[in-house]
Amino acid sequence: MFEGIYGFSCVENHVLAQLKSSGTDISRLYGQSAIPVKPLFDTMIKDGIKPEYFYGIPRIQDELKKIGIITLELKKGSFNEIPVDEIVFVKIKPEYAKEKLHTRGLRDDHYVLLKDGSLYNDIPEIAVPADDPDEFYYGEYFVYRQLRELSEDDYVHFAPEEAADNFVTGNIDDIPDIGLRTRNFLWILKTVIYRVNTYFNAEQNARIDNLFAYAEYLNLKKTQDIQQYRNILQEAVNICKAQITNEMN
Repeated sequence: MFEGIYGFSCVENHVLAQLKSSGTDISRLYGQSAIPVKPLFDTMIKDGIKPEYFYGIPRIQDELKKIGIITLELKKGSFNEIPVDEIVFVKIKPEYAKEKLHTRGLRDDHYVLLKDGSLYNDIPEIAVPADDPDEFYYGEYFVYRQLRELSEDDYVHFAPEEAADNFVTGNIDDIPDIGLRTRNFLWILKTVIYRVNTYFNAEQNARIDNLFAYAEYLNLKKTQDIQQYRNILQEAVNICKAQITNEMN
């Protein structure tokens, strides 16, 4: 269900999955991810924004609502009030999400698809029976509706803009938690690269995968060698310039 889907949130993943199942070419919705590397670096490294609160790239569901493709209405109510004839994403209790769905647990507001008596999670992709609402339901749900198919003019709305820049990473000596921030930066950049490569039908993900794995390793080992992080961040900038800028030229 979630193959080829690279959302920045669970809701974005579920919306993309629904569009994909209805025949929409979701790869053409990833174009706005081709952004210059500097604002991403400033947000994740300098400001230390956590990945789950990254909004530097517009959420696809918000853009689809703007142009009248979908509606996504958040409602509160008991489990019995959830309409059975609608596509709904229900909010899950944090402890249930971690223990039964094995989510990363970065945020408390986690949503899953409720369908045919089962809960469908995005990452990891797993389905479990929705047997006991008191155990999992957290009092809110989204009702999703697709109003119409995307036209060629609609797809233009998601086309990438010029993303070239001459950014260099600069001094990172005084940045706190540089290991964690580097790992978080690479997590977002990896998703960006995946989206851009999917949009341009390119397969060049191994380089960013390997760099992210190395950053994750250093973060877990609590490595304090600032030069290693300088090297990682410079390589990340090089990847971003090569794979985003070059694809657009």
